[in-house]
Amino acid sequence: MIIYCGIAKKSEWIDAGGLSMASMTVSEFANEVQGKIWGKNADLSITNIVTDSRKAREGSLFIALKGEHYDGHHFITKALEQGAVAALSQERPESESLSVIQVDDCVEAMARLGRACLRRFPVPVVAITGSVGKTSCKEMIASVLSEKFTVLKTEGNLNTETGLPITLYRLTADHQVVVLEMGMQGLGEIAHLTRIAPPDFAAVTNILGVHLERLGSLEAIAQAKAEIFQGLKANGTAFFREEESWKDYLISFCRGEYITYGLSNQSDVYADNLQSLGLHGSTFTLHLPHGNKIVAQIGLPGKHMVENACLAAAIGYQMGLDEKEIVKGLGRVTAQKQRNQWLRLKGDRLILNDCYNSSPISLQAALDLIKENKETRTQVAVLGDMRELGDREVEEHKIIGERLSKEEYDLLITKGSLANITGQTFSELRNLGLRHWHTNENKEIINLLLEKVPEHSIVLIKGSRSLGLEEIAEQLIAFWGEQYE
Repeated sequence: MIIYCGIAKKSEWIDAGGLSMASMTVSEFANEVQGKIWGKNADLSITNIVTDSRKAREGSLFIALKGEHYDGHHFITKALEQGAVAALSQERPESESLSVIQVDDCVEAMARLGRACLRRFPVPVVAITGSVGKTSCKEMIASVLSEKFTVLKTEGNLNTETGLPITLYRLTADHQVVVLEMGMQGLGEIAHLTRIAPPDFAAVTNILGVHLERLGSLEAIAQAKAEIFQGLKANGTAFFREEESWKDYLISFCRGEYITYGLSNQSDVYADNLQSLGLHGSTFTLHLPHGNKIVAQIGLPGKHMVENACLAAAIGYQMGLDEKEIVKGLGRVTAQKQRNQWLRLKGDRLILNDCYNSSPISLQAALDLIKENKETRTQVAVLGDMRELGDREVEEHKIIGERLSKEEYDLLITKGSLANITGQTFSELRNLGLRHWHTNENKEIINLLLEKVPEHSIVLIKGSRSLGLEEIAEQLIAFWGEQYE
């Protein structure tokens, strides 16, 4: 295996030998996290780590986290009964026979674990944060880098103080780079993540009014995102959009090199000559440093996805990939489930399944995609609340209602009290009656869609994660079935 030391200098690769983090024994794990072992499983291997006792299986370590409304310690016995070899706990077990690693603080223990994994395998770290687009960018970056390296990447929503170490526990001797998504809900959280995994390359996708309810201002959000640059290694490289309104603020946190990307020709890496391929994505000319350029294609539709591709290209180029490798990596990117995922169902019905989360900018981008691909189709939107917008929440939901009215949507179904504001605004302006339905039950939404969505329709499903809208697309697929081209 080779490990990259420093940044963007291909001559500085070294051999890491045959170490493998494939698993630790309970005893080894306890030693790394400075915990005390209870029970008789010290010599058994931990093959995976879970924070949900329902997902525990043979070989699992269950982390007993405490939250505002839950306490994982209540589920330790259940996790062990399902095959977990041990639980990480802040409490002494009720019975000394229970297999438990007792620590003072589970979160700090996981931080120690993450750092231990990177000590064994000091691979370069690529870290991404931002208000929206983190996951899409992470997938594109990993796809590009996979053309040259063996990549470990964040899976699912493992972008938190416990999720990130779980990702790092999967490091083995085969990996040559790790691509990490870093999420946050407050100040100091990204700083904590960078202390676990100091980045060699760090990117901020954008700074928008997501988490306003928690942080109170855009400046506080910018400060929280900029922590990823403060955590960069001394010779690390920062990446952000040339047209980012907080660009100068981000630059003030950069201690070394930074690279801009986007659709502006003032960017260090940019795209122009965009040509839409409809549901099949876009082609564009990719401009790289030193005057290099090449035609590229991505299979994800939308101008914002081309901008994300520029970030992936910028990082790939900085890590020594050539133009052909970058283009090939971008061409392999596919949509993630529930994120800009197009479904073609029987009856020539198109579903844009984008229900993983919602914010004003991501919802506007989704509506752009509907507009671009609607042709003569009946337009339907199923919208849930956009959460954590602070004092902007009412206004932002009204703005969406106004747009839906102007674009003459045939049917709007809303779920949640905030989304109902969108629906009321839409109804007032459309003045057609029975074009807006509001309910808080997925079952009723599904029945409405099955009853009222004709053939040759286009449907958007989007809302904040907590609303559980993913069930709707699953039921539509089950009823109508997928239609293959």
